[in-house]
Amino acid sequence: MIKRFDSKIAEIFDKSSSLISVRWNLARKKLFFALVFSVMDIRNVQFTELALKLNHTVSPESNLRRIQLFFSRYQMNFRVIAILLMGFVEQKKFQVSIDRTNWRFGSQNINFLVLTVCFKGVGIPILFHLLDKKGNSNQGERIDLLQEFIDIFGGDRISSLVGDREFIGKKWLSWLLANNIPFSMRVPKSHTVTLRNGEVHKVEGLLATRTERFFKKVIVDGVRLNIAMKTLKDDLLIVVGTHCPKKLFKDYKRRWGIEVFFQSLKGRGFHIENTHLKDLRKLRILFAILALAFVFCLYLGLHHHQKVQGIKIKNHGYKANSFFRKGLDKWRRVCIETEESIQKFKKYSEIIHEIFFRNFNTISGT
Repeated sequence: MIKRFDSKIAEIFDKSSSLISVRWNLARKKLFFALVFSVMDIRNVQFTELALKLNHTVSPESNLRRIQLFFSRYQMNFRVIAILLMGFVEQKKFQVSIDRTNWRFGSQNINFLVLTVCFKGVGIPILFHLLDKKGNSNQGERIDLLQEFIDIFGGDRISSLVGDREFIGKKWLSWLLANNIPFSMRVPKSHTVTLRNGEVHKVEGLLATRTERFFKKVIVDGVRLNIAMKTLKDDLLIVVGTHCPKKLFKDYKRRWGIEVFFQSLKGRGFHIENTHLKDLRKLRILFAILALAFVFCLYLGLHHHQKVQGIKIKNHGYKANSFFRKGLDKWRRVCIETEESIQKFKKYSEIIHEIFFRNFNTISGT
């Protein structure tokens, strides 16, 4: 795979690095590129399996040593990765989602706090911080993640931030308001609401006689916000935020895109839970590799759907394949060593190159 290192892909890395004056060593760039496509090929993240696919001109043992050294020694600049991933975003303003994905390996808790940009119902990963603990993020960790995003790209491109029931708290919500970031956050049904007339109610009480209610300028978690609430089949949906109350549900619904990304990282895609890594720095490098592999698959699948052949819609109304899965299947078919596959590989690389450079100039500061 390393011998297929394509100049079009190299230009994507170089352009991303130039924005913050970081240089990629050619050997490391080739290896990073090879790992991205090896992961696509085998849908596996274990080093021993990747070593079998990485470079057929040397022994698997040699490949394994190269992979181990790369993860052990390379101090990756994750802002470069964020810029690279943001280069594929096709909107000037966008919705951002924040959430966690976590799993266990033995006694080790692996817990990522992730920020994605919503695009066509899918979350495009941009930033990802590893939490050295199990359980929910705290308010400071969320602020740090979003502040890093603002430092790189600015906050004016965020049309809305959405998050699930974990992402509440006075310090966090007040910080969003102070930084003029519109948001829609789901809150637990146990929360109380202080209405504008001063009355304090539990949400269950406000929905006791109605299935849906909307209020402006109530107080939740010590912060004055708008709120929308309704009864679901087995639960309550309560969303607070800065938007008009009747728009909060629609805004919050787009949060599902980040779950689509998480599914692609796991059983429906690259099986990240199979990693034996425990070191937090190495895990973050692996996440970066999978994030780029995901984006390459997503955009190739979308291109095929729009320009070549639309994905069929089944009787239940859903696509037969996701854009990600269609792109993954196409990349995997060109990982075999034939002249035809090599030519298709170059063609796909050109498509990814074109998409990236078409959108890159929307990044703040370019």
